[in-house]
Amino acid sequence: MNPAMNRVIQAIVATVPLLLTPVLFFGLAEGVINLGGGEKDIIWVFPWLLWSIIFAICSCVFILKNHTVLNWVRYSFAISMSVMLALFMLAYVVSFLGIAWTMTETEQKFVSEPIRPVVATADTNAMAAGGPGLPQEFIWRGKVLGIATVLRNWHDSGPCKHGSPESYVRKHWFEVETTGNQRAKIYFDRQPRGRKLTERWWLYSIEENQSGR
Repeated sequence: MNPAMNRVIQAIVATVPLLLTPVLFFGLAEGVINLGGGEKDIIWVFPWLLWSIIFAICSCVFILKNHTVLNWVRYSFAISMSVMLALFMLAYVVSFLGIAWTMTETEQKFVSEPIRPVVATADTNAMAAGGPGLPQEFIWRGKVLGIATVLRNWHDSGPCKHGSPESYVRKHWFEVETTGNQRAKIYFDRQPRGRKLTERWWLYSIEENQSGR
């Protein structure tokens, strides 16, 4: 085989992890791949994307220098993993020092954890109308999360996954004020993903209520 064509083929092989990124994103977004973290799973796309870019760049450099396949794979993997490890350690240190950038909206803390509804407190009127019926109490991390006021509610819709042109409601959202003077966003998932079929209520984010401090 022509040496130039051989290098081109090797370079294409080196970019396979990068080309698989959209597949990974789709799998996590649709619940085909479930890592057990709910919507947090999608975050893993970003380190994968960064690692695959570093791997592809290193591989192309070694390929141009006529390294064997075994060598460029081994060297590129070692370098890309070392860079990712260094970045994770840097992120940990920055977070430990309290200066990490936070995914917030007016000091809102991203949570994305399942919460267990206290069924006896559910809104039966909303349930009778076909809605999820927001309970007045949930259990989150072993403690009661009480709902004092519903500030607003809305829903997300999406196309049918089986090819139908119809649109279906996927999530019911509630922005609430808790009995602990915190604002929070809660959603009810009509299409739970993967193995978490029983986890329909999720605490998306929570923040301190400025007026309640």
